[in-house]
Amino acid sequence: MQPKVLNRLYLCVHALSWIEIAPADQRRRELLWGGGEHWPGRTAACRELDLVLRRKKQRLIRDIADNDDEAFLILPTGLRGNRELIEFARAHLGPRCLVCRLGGDLAENRRALGSEFSRGLEADRAAAAAARDAPVSAYELAAWERSKAWAADLDCQLAAAGYRYDPESVEFVTFGANWVGCGATYPIQMARVFGLARAMQRRFELSNPDWSPLLLAAEPVQQNLALADRVLLYIFRNGHLGPMAATPSPDVRGRYLAQYWEGIRGIMDPAHLVTVDFPAGSVREVDLFGVEVARARGLWAEPNRGPVTMSVGSGVFTPYHSTLVMAEEHLSLEQFRDTLLAGTVAERPRPERKVD
Repeated sequence: MQPKVLNRLYLCVHALSWIEIAPADQRRRELLWGGGEHWPGRTAACRELDLVLRRKKQRLIRDIADNDDEAFLILPTGLRGNRELIEFARAHLGPRCLVCRLGGDLAENRRALGSEFSRGLEADRAAAAAARDAPVSAYELAAWERSKAWAADLDCQLAAAGYRYDPESVEFVTFGANWVGCGATYPIQMARVFGLARAMQRRFELSNPDWSPLLLAAEPVQQNLALADRVLLYIFRNGHLGPMAATPSPDVRGRYLAQYWEGIRGIMDPAHLVTVDFPAGSVREVDLFGVEVARARGLWAEPNRGPVTMSVGSGVFTPYHSTLVMAEEHLSLEQFRDTLLAGTVAERPRPERKVD
């Protein structure tokens, strides 16, 4: 029997982690996240959003059930909300729900996948070091190794279940937890491992941006807008001041925010920058808390005076984090978007070697 061709796959990354944690459960927060709140109200806000996301994901799974050329792939956490989602997906999708069997233990994954997998990792490490003319950190290598292992396991399960996909034409949609962490790094890298021709479409409205009070209050305006070299643009609309209320700043509610992200990138591939010719005085760079990057000066930073060079993100497990810019009040969505789309994409230069 010929394998059934899947035309769309959904990758759900570490979803619904906060459902298990009650706002008053300090011990549980510290056990899971190693530091409790990080900012006042974090647990309550993230848990409330995960309860909304659970309903959205259940609706999506019901929709997938009607399309036999679609499958749902899950990177699990073992936490209650994720376990319940897996049970729901299996009940509705049967063999088209596939849950990764490997976890974060690198040694265990290598034993499961064999010596050829280990040799491939060493080749990747050498290629990345040669491309950068510098060693790659163990932290970044570990994230890449997990991406490769998890993709290999899911591919194996798809084949065993009688499914295949065409990397040149398949559509991947991805969402889950931590917009700048797991929900960024692994989909970006796993797209490279799967050999996809098109980047996975990251869906902000199905994700929990639980490291950022600014993005927790934001809503997506436009997503996955393509630039050169598979760089993707995301535009959001800010919801409220949040922690910025304690800083000297104008009211920024309703302003537009933007980030660039890599679409497909392995550790051996170049990282990118985008130079954007924003009109003077039209944007300023902020961090994930909505605080201006120049806050160390004790001031609300001045808007840009000319073009802005923005870092294209690969996720927090890599050295390449995504610049976040906020539009000034007078900049319309059309001006903001068109200027961002006209940005010049370039490879990030290699660091200069120190000469003794």
